[in-house]
Amino acid sequence: MYPVPNMAEVELMALKNWLKEVAYLRIQIYEAERELEQIHLQLAQFRGRVCPPFVSQIRTDSAHTTYKIDIQRVMKGEDLRTTLMIKNIPDMLKSEMLLVEINKHIRPGTYDFLYLPLYLKASMNLSHDKTNYGYAFINMIRSIHVAQLYKALHGKNWGLFPSRKAAALKYAKVQGKDALIEHFKYTKIKNQEKCFHPILFTNTGDQEPFPFRRD
Repeated sequence: MYPVPNMAEVELMALKNWLKEVAYLRIQIYEAERELEQIHLQLAQFRGRVCPPFVSQIRTDSAHTTYKIDIQRVMKGEDLRTTLMIKNIPDMLKSEMLLVEINKHIRPGTYDFLYLPLYLKASMNLSHDKTNYGYAFINMIRSIHVAQLYKALHGKNWGLFPSRKAAALKYAKVQGKDALIEHFKYTKIKNQEKCFHPILFTNTGDQEPFPFRRD
């Protein structure tokens, strides 16, 4: 005679298999949500706005059609753009840690805007539930500080966080503090906690609340 299976063990095995399938589906959902968020941000940048529409202050003249930073042109005063995109940021790096790294090389008061977009992995129920998209935007008060930050960070590994990624800097499409505020003030992140918001700074380095558009 064949042994009679223990129904409790059978049910437990079925439950374990079901939990594995649920965990796998959660991962798939998370990846799909992250891809959709990324596509939304890319579309918003491509259109020069985040819905609803507004008049963008993006420079479109021929001298600013490239986003590569040319240090020689910056030092000669031929390129006066001030807003940078910092890429290849470690996923778990938060705004506070990014500021520490930035302040190693330039003093507070030389920049007036910083935004590190975060993704909330609420559906994953993980302890480290907030990761970034791998890039951030910073606006320098003077173009000369662009060269200083570029020389300090571009192509360098991140010191505060164990990662093989090397920082890469280029010019952002949206240029200037006022244009950045206009660009991001319509986003839904205003309904999230403060760590999801862009950060504004005074000329002394003190933080200011971001002026989201009121509904």
